[in-house]
Amino acid sequence: MIIDSHVHIWDESWCPAVFWDGLAARMAAVRRKKGEEENIHVRDIKKNLFQAYWDPDGSKLLAEMDDAGIDVSILLPSDVGFDLGEQPTSIWDQNRIIAEIANRNRSRFIAYVGVDPRREEALRLLETGVKEWGCRGLKINPTAGFYPNDKKFYPLFQKAAELNVPVLSHSGGAIPPLKSKYAQPIHFDEIAADFPELKIICAHMGHGWWSELNQLTEKHVNVYTDCSGWQFSASSYNQYFSHVMRHTLNLTGMDRVLFGTDSPSYRLTSLTTKKYLEIIRNLPQKTSESGNFTEEEIANVLGGNAKRIMGI
Repeated sequence: MIIDSHVHIWDESWCPAVFWDGLAARMAAVRRKKGEEENIHVRDIKKNLFQAYWDPDGSKLLAEMDDAGIDVSILLPSDVGFDLGEQPTSIWDQNRIIAEIANRNRSRFIAYVGVDPRREEALRLLETGVKEWGCRGLKINPTAGFYPNDKKFYPLFQKAAELNVPVLSHSGGAIPPLKSKYAQPIHFDEIAADFPELKIICAHMGHGWWSELNQLTEKHVNVYTDCSGWQFSASSYNQYFSHVMRHTLNLTGMDRVLFGTDSPSYRLTSLTTKKYLEIIRNLPQKTSESGNFTEEEIANVLGGNAKRIMGI
């Protein structure tokens, strides 16, 4: 079973305009750097390309999964409006809609609750999502403007532990106007120590802070990670990606690394979900200066670990 542990379903009204502006600027810069479209402008991307992102019923994601051979995807709502300006569609409605999509496709989707812990209703939304809507985890994104280890958020983590659901958080760099400093892996150290029964998934292998995250996962057996968002490195700099993945598996252990794509973030590039899955799947056939990979390790990453964590 192949499980994508990190995907999003987006619609234009689900994030503030400034978020889409930042994403479009990043995309334009990447295209210019690669020499694909030297004169591409942010407004052109927003007008002509962003339609590929909007997927309010999950149908595009299902087609993407079928093409890649992915059995199950975990849907993560994105709450980034607390500081940046509220989304036209409320975070309550987003969570409810995503839960409904998951419930209509129970064999393919699992929904998490996504909420900024600074919201007064965060605790109530988590409990409602899990107990009434069937959600099976909590997603937070510190780059929206908060340090996750603020003690004010401990009741939310305590509730997640009581409900026996994992907490997945962005870790590492972020595209402006989001701010990377809040998601440095060290900020999860206190949470992991104070809630040893809580499964914490630090997403994206910590991006540029991957070594720091490795030190954290080595010490805390309740901290996990996923490899979402590494498509550019995996396709263009395979030895570097192999080096990071090898060290992550060595220090974290093959039972706590999950496969993830961060879809639809790469839908407008040549780095398709299918291609990224194949890169990971083929690691045992590749020779790496940092050490080779076993079929057992990759089977755990591609689905075995998520299947165990989520009780699938």
